[in-house]
Amino acid sequence: MNRFGVFFKIKPGKREEYIRRHGEVWPQMRSVLDAAGYRNYSIWNLGEDLFAYYEMSDLARAEQVLAQSAVYAQWRKEMEEYILIDENGQKEWPMQMVFYQE
Repeated sequence: MNRFGVFFKIKPGKREEYIRRHGEVWPQMRSVLDAAGYRNYSIWNLGEDLFAYYEMSDLARAEQVLAQSAVYAQWRKEMEEYILIDENGQKEWPMQMVFYQE
């Protein structure tokens, strides 16, 4: 199982709505994440900063499942209302794990 960490930011003034939306993640979206192999997926918040952590065994399969999902595409499109996108179109910054203790 591989571990992944991703940093991203909430647009100013959108924090409460972003949190509310994630308290109501669509059941179909949860099913897509399950089918893609996401495990122990969590999103952490501090002010306008977000950190997502998840585990999966097959990243290529996950990318394929997500690319074929209309539900995932719709969710991501709706989340663009809340997530900061920089001038280069980047909205997520993968992180490098530097310490782990089991």
